[in-house]
Amino acid sequence: MYKRKTKAVFFANRTAKIRTLFIILQNFLEVFLFFSLSAISLFHYVNSARLSSLGKRVQKYALFVYNPNILNSFFEVFLKESAKTLKDNDVVEHIFDRIRKV
Repeated sequence: MYKRKTKAVFFANRTAKIRTLFIILQNFLEVFLFFSLSAISLFHYVNSARLSSLGKRVQKYALFVYNPNILNSFFEVFLKESAKTLKDNDVVEHIFDRIRKV
């Protein structure tokens, strides 16, 4: 009887973790695709401005060209938020408890 309850609790926790992982991955992909499409359109605009004759004249006086590092900042925010979510759901503690019992 005791082993059945333990397995049920273990599988319930695993199901919750899998759902949480799928939600995190879905949010990651939505945000990543949004930022990547925004970056592509921004770079297209910058490149078209460089190719125009006005862009060439203005580029002489520009100090630098702005190329935002969107991916780096996105991954920093994503890792911080996913770590908060894992801590809030006690996923990390549950994994370490299981290791200690073995």
